[in-house]
Amino acid sequence: MIVADSTTVVGLSLIRSAGLIGKLLGAVTVSEATMREVKETLAALDPNCPAPGEDVVKVAPIDVTGGALSTSESETIELGRQTEAVVLLSDDPVVRAEAQTYGMSSIGTIGILYAAHARKLVPDVEEPLRKLREAGWAVSPSCEEVLRKRAKA
Repeated sequence: MIVADSTTVVGLSLIRSAGLIGKLLGAVTVSEATMREVKETLAALDPNCPAPGEDVVKVAPIDVTGGALSTSESETIELGRQTEAVVLLSDDPVVRAEAQTYGMSSIGTIGILYAAHARKLVPDVEEPLRKLREAGWAVSPSCEEVLRKRAKA
């Protein structure tokens, strides 16, 4: 199973590429709090950008309280633990580190773009990177450079 917090789902949705998740990984599962966060973030950043559908993101109920992470992040980690997820989609280094303590590997927006490029689902990485920047999505220059180098290899 694959679980996700809001970051990668929002990033790919903003560039109208959330469907890459389904093509590469199948449907991912998110908590209800995560889906609310996805919808709220997309509405704030781009009111014309729809949240991904059930073919890409499945919503599962889970409830956790407390902890240092936000509700959606805590729910994502707990959902991953309970379902024995092997992969977590997240751009947040704190969430990724927490997931690693439970044996989950992680991949973020840039990793999805690289995998999509490697499988010829995205012909060029420059266009998605440009769209992310235009949407106000923070991508570190070093991550962009790694993606460009790998895409050229």
